[in-house]
Amino acid sequence: MNITRFLPFLLIFGIIAISGCKKDPEPEPSEEDQRLEALADTWKLGSGTVTLDGNDRTADWAGFEITFTTAKGYSTTASFDDNVWPSAGTWNFQGISGSGLDVIIRNDGIAVNISTPTTTLTLSFDYLITRPLKNGRVESIEGNWIFSLSE
Repeated sequence: MNITRFLPFLLIFGIIAISGCKKDPEPEPSEEDQRLEALADTWKLGSGTVTLDGNDRTADWAGFEITFTTAKGYSTTASFDDNVWPSAGTWNFQGISGSGLDVIIRNDGIAVNISTPTTTLTLSFDYLITRPLKNGRVESIEGNWIFSLSE
């Protein structure tokens, strides 16, 4: 038996076998994973602003930074008030897609609205006092906070 007779068939079979071994494409990351990746960064006040009920409070928060991690944790630097932004904590998205990714829930129960992170990030939330604070500072921190931050 002469193997050269079967060589063209073996060659064609080999080409077909090799061309059929394509790599599976990488799965697209979920909408939640995409938002998580965009949010996970250190966001700085820099030239941004902080307002409380429409009143400028930027000077109080000079040097403020917040770092969100892909493990759904956060830490802050130069927080003017740990009741408004604690030095560290955890969070989770309110939902797994759509508008549920526009709100994060901090471990203290505060719901924070977030803009779609690009080079800027806006965080807004209502802080309501549910327990007495030291020195009776309720009026100085209670209300609607808006933080405009950048990378």
